Amino acid sequence: MRYTNSSNVKINKKILLVLLLTPLFFVSSMFLVSNYIYGDQISYQAFYKVLSTASYRDVMSVARDYLSSGEPVSAYFLWVGAKLGIDKNIYISFLNTAMLIFLTIFLLRYKVKGFVIALLLTNVYVIVLMTGAERLKISYIFLFLAALSHSNRRMFFVGLSPLAHFQSLIILPSLAIYSFHNYFSRFVSNLKVDKKILYGVFLVFLASFIFVAFFIDPLLSKASAYMRGDVRFLSLFQISLLFASILPLALNKIKWMLIFLYFSSTVLLLGGERINMIAFTAVAYILVTEGKLSVLRFHNIPFVLILVYLSFKSVSFVGNVLEHGTGFYSG
Repeated sequence: MRYTNSSNVKINKKILLVLLLTPLFFVSSMFLVSNYIYGDQISYQAFYKVLSTASYRDVMSVARDYLSSGEPVSAYFLWVGAKLGIDKNIYISFLNTAMLIFLTIFLLRYKVKGFVIALLLTNVYVIVLMTGAERLKISYIFLFLAALSHSNRRMFFVGLSPLAHFQSLIILPSLAIYSFHNYFSRFVSNLKVDKKILYGVFLVFLASFIFVAFFIDPLLSKASAYMRGDVRFLSLFQISLLFASILPLALNKIKWMLIFLYFSSTVLLLGGERINMIAFTAVAYILVTEGKLSVLRFHNIPFVLILVYLSFKSVSFVGNVLEHGTGFYSG
């Protein structure tokens, strides 16, 4: 009698699911990006066209001229596709497909319910990443790779993420609060210092100092652009609803309160819908890794309702893309 290893069967099912979803991801992306032709895409299309004849040395100057961008990783990612002569929509769809595959594998790894996976894949923020936010998409690809990696490779991908889009820097302090809160609590109660944590904090501060030293001008320019937003209090209200939805799931409410205070202060400082997207990403990541979305229970229903709402918002966003060529059409 032959016995089948159940873990291998589960792995094979996951691989089969990802393989089945891959063509759907690519076709969906082609449908969206081929219709998204206005808004920021006007600049991105011109940028991609110029990159096809730009030399390696000229990439960053072209990025500054066309996108006001100082992030090298995303600029050179797009340059590779342009130099290879790949049609922009096809190249972006390859990137979108990779992003969605990594996200799906991440969710399957933590046994997230299929219904929740569907809601996360159709989330309006995911649709935004697939369409108008090309540099941020590349940044998120590295974040997803970091979530799937371990140790040094994780730090490598985390380090690449802000070099693709500075906005991803906003998520890192929230994850640091989450990760190091237990160590800080232990220090306060026992007055014992974990040398590995101390070494890690030193490396983070050193890397942050070097990063800011190299990119201070584009960082200040980006922060200035964010500060011109005028929807701070609306964004603060939305973030408050997000964190209220996870209170039933929060065993350590002090930890979550610190994260909420961080994002609230960031919204008041920088404003805009961008912070909402980053806050949602941080919250969803933590809940997934804690196993809070592997079963549907009364306690996670409020957050699932948030997911339903964000997927519902995708309908109007895609409708705007089809009718007006941009998802952010305001009439």
